[in-house]
Amino acid sequence: MRRPPSRPTVVGFVAPVVAENAEHRLDLNEAVGLTEAGRLAGRFLLSVDGYVPAALDLRAGDLAVVDRTRQPGAGDLVVVERDGVLAVASEAEREAVFGVVTHFLVGAR
Repeated sequence: MRRPPSRPTVVGFVAPVVAENAEHRLDLNEAVGLTEAGRLAGRFLLSVDGYVPAALDLRAGDLAVVDRTRQPGAGDLVVVERDGVLAVASEAEREAVFGVVTHFLVGAR
């Protein structure tokens, strides 16, 4: 059976959009889902602070976009409450899930 051709991977940056072309301006809120109609109230930006698993490569001040309206699925990163502190986890053990992480906004390294 022949496999369909894979989609090309974009690496790097797309050429900047000319500022006069207002139709194609990048809206970060839209890109990470913070402006989707009717769902804004359930989404939050949380600042990273304290211990973070090394595999996530996050630093203090990086941001997590968290959707409280979404139910966690297999493989989702979630924010849980542990000992009175919100923490990112690969799954909720016995903690209540605060929300599902949909994006990370990280500073330049």
